[in-house]
Amino acid sequence: MKKNAFVYVDLTFYIDTESLDAAINRADLKNLLDSHTLSDCTLICEGHQFSVHRAILASQSSVFAAMFQNDMLEKSTGICKINDISADALKAMIHFVYTRADVPTNAKLMELWMAADKYDMADLRAECLRVMLQAASEASVDQALSYLNFAQEHNLKKLRAAAARVVSMDTDTS
Repeated sequence: MKKNAFVYVDLTFYIDTESLDAAINRADLKNLLDSHTLSDCTLICEGHQFSVHRAILASQSSVFAAMFQNDMLEKSTGICKINDISADALKAMIHFVYTRADVPTNAKLMELWMAADKYDMADLRAECLRVMLQAASEASVDQALSYLNFAQEHNLKKLRAAAARVVSMDTDTS
């Protein structure tokens, strides 16, 4: 009678993170955005016009998807007025959707997070939070208090903890 033989094989996989986005080349999407080629929608905000592609926005936002699929003015006209965020934040939001480039680390970061939350853009929301966590851990006490208030207002537990550490370290040394 033969005995079953088992062989243990240890495999290691290396993933080339540069090619993970190979299905959609982000440089090509940035060129598409910059050239306005085949754009089928215009976002208007604070007098600025942004030519975009409905399919790309809808793929990243259930809110935009609903605007473009349901019998709303945006579907029939291809014009969408954005009145609840600044033009700078909208530009950063669009840029992220097309390129996945880093979000700005300026004062618009919190506004960008709120826009991502309102328009249901999970990837942008997560990226904004990542940047805020890093900034909060390196912030001055005044900046940390600003992050702490924002975190409290939006129930962002990790950000609240990071900002609170900075504030508590200052009170420990006082």
